[in-house]
Amino acid sequence: MTAIINISDTFFSCYNSESPRESDIGFAYLQDKQPVICGRSALPYFKTQPGKMNTRFWHELNTTPIDTNALHVRHHADLAWHQIKQHVKDLDKQDVALMVSSHYSQSDLSLLAGICQSLQLRVSAMIDRSVVSALHFTESGYAKSHNGPLAYVEIQQHQSILVFFEIADNALQISRVETFASEGLIRVYDKYLHLIRQKFIHNERFDPLHHGQTEQQLFEQIQAIDTTSGNVCSFTVEHDNNEYKLDVANDELIAIITPFLRDIYARAGNSPILFDSAFRRLLMPNLRQQDCFCEHKQLFSNAQHILLNQQNRDSGPNHICEVNLGSFPHSKPEHSKHQQRLPSHILLAGEAFPVGTYRFIDTMNEISLVPENNLKNAHITEVNNTFCLGERASELYINGKRGQIGAQLLLKDTLSMSDSATQLNPAQAIAIREKALQ
Repeated sequence: MTAIINISDTFFSCYNSESPRESDIGFAYLQDKQPVICGRSALPYFKTQPGKMNTRFWHELNTTPIDTNALHVRHHADLAWHQIKQHVKDLDKQDVALMVSSHYSQSDLSLLAGICQSLQLRVSAMIDRSVVSALHFTESGYAKSHNGPLAYVEIQQHQSILVFFEIADNALQISRVETFASEGLIRVYDKYLHLIRQKFIHNERFDPLHHGQTEQQLFEQIQAIDTTSGNVCSFTVEHDNNEYKLDVANDELIAIITPFLRDIYARAGNSPILFDSAFRRLLMPNLRQQDCFCEHKQLFSNAQHILLNQQNRDSGPNHICEVNLGSFPHSKPEHSKHQQRLPSHILLAGEAFPVGTYRFIDTMNEISLVPENNLKNAHITEVNNTFCLGERASELYINGKRGQIGAQLLLKDTLSMSDSATQLNPAQAIAIREKALQ
């Protein structure tokens, strides 16, 4: 089984069995002339040593130098390297797939692949996390009962991503991606802190944000807020041998996050929205009837389902593959003389994948494309690690020759609806994929 690493600053996790391991967060404590401390181990320093904390290295993954004296840290890519390393100690030289955010550009993904390669990890696929999550729509009644677009919200530490999907010919496609800059967990937590601060000052004549230790105590308690249980949330801080307690009504805490959700709903309209289950305790009271959550166990199960579709491909150490529904928002189409011929399937490593469902970027092998939109009618089925054509095989051409029922499709084969087969290189394949979305 291919190990899966969920690259996320709110739910970083590694999956190599029946359930994901304990999740982590994208925090880093940069001590002077000391090794960096990553993940939840860095949490106790967030408010006590704010000048030495970094929570943006996944959000801004790059090699721009940062101001630090920590050992073996020059830039955000180094911090990402350290966090991955502490989670993959038993995955040396093993194939891994990466689940990544929709906001990552191609250069971000290339840098991430290089980081994994330096850790002796063989990256076999990069899967858009929104796509993996949105498979929940096809497994529930939402896809059948709703004719319009569907949406997925990913809340990160410093921003939120709103991804829209459409279902066409049973294919789940990304139609657009929108970003809520600065609207992330950190900002929500800061709003909670200031609300609680005002109440502590009013009720106890004590300012918990005036002292780093008490601010840190509150920050850690805020992460456990559960507005779905009871009517109030209780907070306790200790300072100079004095204990200060406060109850805050859930309605007041819910009101903090309401404007953020109102903005999301304004953009999403009536579209059902899928949220990460990690935020159930914060979001549940605000959700509409058509909204739902994706459980983490299901997230990894969906990822494995996608990976099964490319299990036979060459997985050399330099072989990087990107798998998603739709395209990354930063991808730009290239001009190609084949753009007027819109493909329906990609044939790669002996398997056929519907365009609009998967996109592969293969730097080692050619990619073969079907230049029409109705290959689904050929009823492709998997046989002996290849594909065979079904009852409508005679309507297709394999390498320029008319197909026959039971004919096997191999990696170098090219399918077409005429005797003039078309093979495209990866760059042209991307260009056609982008053109099809316009």
